[in-house]
Amino acid sequence: MHGIIKGYALFNIGNFHEANVSIDKLLEINPENVHVFSALFIKASGLFMLEEYQKQLELSNELIEISENSLEKLYALNIKSNALLKLDQYDESEIIIDNILNGDSESESALANKATIFSEQGNYHEAIVYYESSLEIYNKKISDYNSNKTKGKVLLPEKMLNNIVSEIYVNKGKAHQKLQETTKALECYNIALKLDPEYKEAQKAIKLQDVNSYE
Repeated sequence: MHGIIKGYALFNIGNFHEANVSIDKLLEINPENVHVFSALFIKASGLFMLEEYQKQLELSNELIEISENSLEKLYALNIKSNALLKLDQYDESEIIIDNILNGDSESESALANKATIFSEQGNYHEAIVYYESSLEIYNKKISDYNSNKTKGKVLLPEKMLNNIVSEIYVNKGKAHQKLQETTKALECYNIALKLDPEYKEAQKAIKLQDVNSYE
């Protein structure tokens, strides 16, 4: 268990590669004393942050196979749908997303991914509705972190949570921009940057918005 805690700690300070190395060593040296799903979930999250989406996709299939309950399967399916979206495999991802939402209409990750599908289809109003539903749940999790109400809850590492929510705000901002709602778009970009000051997509979106405002 201490090994998983070490991997989690490394992940949460942004050492994603080191976290995954730690997890691999733990699984190699002491697999019988490890909750394998938790260890591989952290590794899959690290692959996401490292933008190694093909490896994340491959690992998600293993997570689905070893999941022991509905919650673990939900996490595994969300990991897979995230990877598929990043690999532009929208049709396959949408099938998984719809299956998740049929079983859990308040899955924040699936709601955000469904919103991304809508955006890709040009359905920006629908996308915004789903982004807002997802953000309502994610922001509650961030509030729980900030108020130390996380005891006994299964939550994503804080750094990854902030990154995911920042990305959702940027995507929501882009949907507003497509609808010519520039004030709302800029508000989304600023929130994203506040959550994750190093998030390049938010920085890029704000710069582009500033350029467009002078055209």
